[in-house]
Formats: sequence, structure tokens, C-alpha cells
Amino acid sequence: MLDWQAGDSFDFSIVLCSLLIGVGYDAFVVIGTAPKRITTKDESLMECPFDIEMDSNESDDDPYIDADEQLMEIEQVNKLNKVDDFEVQQKPEPVSVFDQK
Repeated sequence: MLDWQAGDSFDFSIVLCSLLIGVGYDAFVVIGTAPKRITTKDESLMECPFDIEMDSNESDDDPYIDADEQLMEIEQVNKLNKVDDFEVQQKPEPVSVFDQK
């Protein structure tokens, strides 16, 4: 869409959300309708259905770091071209007023 410089409202919303997510905001494209019971369903207090227990055979190191995965990582290349006189401000890290006190 950016190369064509054309698109409909759904295309523009996808690009906008991609840019916002890239700078650290929570952004979603919402399209269509849903019943109220679906849109207000809060599952934040539900227990995690996945078993997160670690095997006793694993080492005490970080279980999420795997040497094989590190070897397979693809180098990220920044393909964005900087535009003069335009900059998207990074979202600042959230800071708790409670923790500061």
C-alpha cells in the first residue's frame, strides 16, 4: 500500500496500527460487530491453561535461552529510510507513581 500510495480505509488502518505497534503502543484494527457478551468478556483473572512447570533435569539457567535457537537467529536489517523533518516519538516507558514513592 505504501508503494502504491493507494488503498481503502482497512488498508490505512493496518498501516497505522503497524506504525503504532512499531513505536511501542498497543494498537488493534477492529472491524465488524460482535455481541456485548463477547466484547466485554474479561479473561484476565482466569488461570493459565498451560502447564508451566519446569523439568527437574533442566539447568538453573534461563530456560528460555537455547543455544540452537541463537545459532538459527536471522539478523534483523533496518530497511526503513529516514525522512527529513519527520520523526515518530517513542512511547516512554511506563513508570509507577506507587513504586516511586
